[in-house]
Amino acid sequence: GGAIAVVGISIAWMVYMRKPGISLALKDRLPLLHNFLSHKWYFDEMIDAAVVRPAASTGRFFRDVIEREVVQGMLVGGATSAVRAGSSMARALQSGYLRAYALLVLFGLLLLGLYFLIAAA
Repeated sequence: GGAIAVVGISIAWMVYMRKPGISLALKDRLPLLHNFLSHKWYFDEMIDAAVVRPAASTGRFFRDVIEREVVQGMLVGGATSAVRAGSSMARALQSGYLRAYALLVLFGLLLLGLYFLIAAA
């Protein structure tokens, strides 16, 4: 590893310090290699295509579909709808008349007795 570093430093010193015109000649002579190296081997573009864009697409999918449709739509919206339906039914049952409450208690006792009869069989 150290030998490769020493060779690289030596080449860079020769190209840029000892004979500065070599770098411009190499740039003109090998434009594709210069373009490739000056764009950092297109490493950022590869990471963008392989990691950043798929992660962003996955995030958008989970935000738009899972969060909005499943969580907000079914879970939160479903619970809200169930509470509203239950409270609407409770409001309909609450008439303020004692006879209506007595009838509900009697109906509950009959259901409880029916449950015990079926469970005992």
